[in-house]
Amino acid sequence: ALKSYYDEIGDEDIRWYKPEYWFERFDLEKDPEEVIGEIQVPENVRLFEDALDATKKLRENYRLIVTSNAPRIFLDYALKQIENRFYRIFSCVSDFGEVKKNAGVYRRVLNRVGTSPEESVHVGDHWKFDYQIPRRLGMRTFYIEREGDVDQREDGVLGDLRDLEGRISEIEE
Repeated sequence: ALKSYYDEIGDEDIRWYKPEYWFERFDLEKDPEEVIGEIQVPENVRLFEDALDATKKLRENYRLIVTSNAPRIFLDYALKQIENRFYRIFSCVSDFGEVKKNAGVYRRVLNRVGTSPEESVHVGDHWKFDYQIPRRLGMRTFYIEREGDVDQREDGVLGDLRDLEGRISEIEE
């Protein structure tokens, strides 16, 4: 099945994120941007309610920055309706030509926004890329696990992004 091809490449390889790679690999004749343009319709974008609520509230007191492995073509469309909530939006794959698998990506983002790891909080849904790597750099990190039975009081684990502001307040005390 197709999933086996994704698994073969793995999410640490930049090709995994690039539509043009997959079109070439499977010898598809259409232009990737054209196909993506056809499927980018509102019903294909799902924004989590907790993320909508949290970003709306957090932007009042914090500079929110998106750092994603999603290619720019997907990221811009997915965030179109809420992009004004973010100070900056980075596609690591498109903007830096690499995956968030090493601290260098986070250093580049921090340099571009003019802040230090110690002043930053990062939250994401990939244990290695979003939790472990930025934490090693000195950032406060949170892992979002919306499904499954997780101990939300466990260091850095969130079941709902609406809880993030309270957790940040605990850090600041």
